Amino acid sequence: FPVTILAMKFLSGAWTLEIYWYLRQGPLRFGELIRSLETASAKVLTQRLRDLEEKKIIKRKAIVESAPPQVEYSLTELGRKFLPAIDSIAEIGKKLLKIS
Repeated sequence: FPVTILAMKFLSGAWTLEIYWYLRQGPLRFGELIRSLETASAKVLTQRLRDLEEKKIIKRKAIVESAPPQVEYSLTELGRKFLPAIDSIAEIGKKLLKIS
């Protein structure tokens, strides 16, 4: 049971599941993420990305050759291990939509 709670902490937080969802396709820049998460503020997204980076779920890569400098985010190997669980949650959501 405590292991389950530990794993769930990696999925909790504002915009976390959405960030996983969009990064599953591959690396995205901050601007691409903020546009995808239409109602997320830049401040909240920045905080969530930092938190996920600290947890080793995503990696941040600075793109120095661009002006102004930009950053790109992608899932780490650990982050990708959560994708089957997220896919299962999405499938349950689809079934719930059919019921209601």
